Amino acid sequence: MQHASHIDGPNRAQSAAVLCRQTSRYPAGSAGFKVAQTVVIDYWYSQELQSFVLVQQLRPFNGVQTITLRNIRRENPDLSLFTIPNDFRVDHVHMEPPKTVYVL
Repeated sequence: MQHASHIDGPNRAQSAAVLCRQTSRYPAGSAGFKVAQTVVIDYWYSQELQSFVLVQQLRPFNGVQTITLRNIRRENPDLSLFTIPNDFRVDHVHMEPPKTVYVL
């Protein structure tokens, strides 16, 4: 069972963020869990940055996993980061088509 709620949040990364909390409850015996589990994931989303600035996942047996956007600079990156060097070349390209696996 999953439940999501939207809550106005505090100021994060110098921009207002919105919290979306997703709660998933797994009964004992489902999804490989021997005992019932509740997993909570908080997503802090910045409308201004159009990005998640914080994602935090709490699992009772695995602890807390946190992903945070930090040191956000609101300026254009140096164009040299997107320039292909003059001496760059491709010698050989070998790509295999993806393998299709059918699960029945």
